[in-house]
Amino acid sequence: MKIKTIIKNYKNSLFTVNKEPLTSLSKFFLGVFVLFSFIILSISLSQQGRTIESPSKKFGYECLNFVDNQNDLNDITYFRYQKHILSFGSNKSCKTLSYLYANARKDLSPYINLIDEQNRVKSNLMSKIRVLKSEYSNTLLEKIANQAKQKSILHSSADNVKSKIESLNHQISKLNKAIKTNKTKAKQKASYKKFISYLKQNASAIKNKYDKYTRYYSLRVLGSKYLFLIPLFFVVFLLYNFAIKREKYILSHLLINLLNVVGLFILFYLLEFIYNIIPHTIFQKLFELLYKLNIIAFANYIFIALFVIIFGLIIKFIQNRAKKQKEQKSSIYKKTYIKQGKCPNCGAYKDKSYNFCPHCGENLYTTCSSCGKKRISESSFCQECGSK
Repeated sequence: MKIKTIIKNYKNSLFTVNKEPLTSLSKFFLGVFVLFSFIILSISLSQQGRTIESPSKKFGYECLNFVDNQNDLNDITYFRYQKHILSFGSNKSCKTLSYLYANARKDLSPYINLIDEQNRVKSNLMSKIRVLKSEYSNTLLEKIANQAKQKSILHSSADNVKSKIESLNHQISKLNKAIKTNKTKAKQKASYKKFISYLKQNASAIKNKYDKYTRYYSLRVLGSKYLFLIPLFFVVFLLYNFAIKREKYILSHLLINLLNVVGLFILFYLLEFIYNIIPHTIFQKLFELLYKLNIIAFANYIFIALFVIIFGLIIKFIQNRAKKQKEQKSSIYKKTYIKQGKCPNCGAYKDKSYNFCPHCGENLYTTCSSCGKKRISESSFCQECGSK
């Protein structure tokens, strides 16, 4: 019965204004108002979140790639590709690295193109050698079989094939020496040396800055969004109280719904922050342990319980607010009715001779503890002696 009562009271607080139930059309527009509140806040928070750069954007994929793979830079062909400046991020050291990389690539490009051409020639020569080796094997088989030369389908003899292979291997050897020489010359370029030197000197510092920035990134994002949400929450709360005091009940109802939406966003981003700062390895180890013990259902029970507790607290908060709102309205009505000389409970007309309201049965008078005479029930001061 308590659950039904809670749901009923919650429903009444949502769809009742000044003790009058909302019409279907009013409920529709209230729903539209809440939906638009969610959309507008979501867009605003998304824009607010973009003011904080993500670690990958601040430091850039290429910058971190260079830091993690310094040994690959010994091969100058790594500088073959042009990398966009944005892929290095906005960090000062990474931007410097981008500038040095562009200079080094510009100076190394002629050598890289020459080495690529030499490698293509080398690849063609190696392909010819594979063909000749196959042909050489066939000539040996014919020789073992004592097949006459005029009956052979091959164009070369075993001796000729061997000679051609040796010639091609000699050419490949010369190409390897040329490629090595070109790589050595390229590495002597001042721009290449400057890039490598700067990377070695700053790699550890960039890595440490990245780790530190990543560690506090979730907190920065939360702070950025709370910088928008917290002031908004207090402004809406103050406007809501102002509307209640001025008896602007429709405005107060809209504001309380907006307040609930803002509160949900505050709670959501807090839970997201808690999830982000808890190492995922803890959950991984916990699940592995539960799987080993064959009690994984226990974890699901915990999550269900947390789900129930969180939403129970949310509903309790809303209900307490609705109750407080109702008491505030009731207090305002009672004071107004007393001023008008009416029943403080229902607002019906009363005569001075009445001890009880003929409409609702409310006790209209009580005994003053100071003077012992009858005083008006619910009044702040005794009308006979003035005591509080």
